[in-house]
Amino acid sequence: MVWVSLDKDQYKERLLLMHTEVPVGGSFQFYLKPGDYQVRASDQKGCEFFKQVKVIKQFNKIQITMVKK
Repeated sequence: MVWVSLDKDQYKERLLLMHTEVPVGGSFQFYLKPGDYQVRASDQKGCEFFKQVKVIKQFNKIQITMVKK
């Protein structure tokens, strides 16, 4: 599962904007306006990913890869 939320310190709770389920080895796309976001992902085995992302223009591509350590 992958979630995108606003990256704002003043929020007491994260404001979820979008989420999607992505199969292993799959891909996805979110279209976002310029701004600050948090991207989170996790799988059923407990692997997790977190990254703060700044979108500065449209059509920015960000690749997320989760690798088990």
